[in-house]
Amino acid sequence: MAAGQLPWEYYQRRSLAEVASQQRDVVLRTFTEELGQRVFLGGSSFPSLPNIEYLDSSRATSGRRLELIRLWIKTYEIPVEVPEDYNTELLFREDDLELWLPVRSTVIEELESATAPGDPLTLYVVWVGALRAGPDIEWVFLVYGYQPEGSG
Repeated sequence: MAAGQLPWEYYQRRSLAEVASQQRDVVLRTFTEELGQRVFLGGSSFPSLPNIEYLDSSRATSGRRLELIRLWIKTYEIPVEVPEDYNTELLFREDDLELWLPVRSTVIEELESATAPGDPLTLYVVWVGALRAGPDIEWVFLVYGYQPEGSG
């Protein structure tokens, strides 16, 4: 188990859309009541096991997301190095929703060599928080691990 990682048994089967839906009102209220507020730090990480499709694209994690991840790590004293551990995002699809998710660096090489585009996976994901992006909310999750769908 990686540093900062919750025990696997803490993870629950739920979609990332479900987490966002459960937290949407409190995030919107925070962004509305606190004018100028552009960051929401999640109080619970909602360790989740969503079923996701791997889309085989990567990009650098944005500076805004890295700052939110740093704040989350510092606030909850999680022993993880950023940006080294989460400097790359991979593209996934959950139902009709495409998601760029920061993936732990030690997981990326294995995932890319063991899977193909379109492969269904179960991810081990935690919720970090949200960023205000104009009128939109940018939900920030971290991927700690994965398994091929149906193998667990």
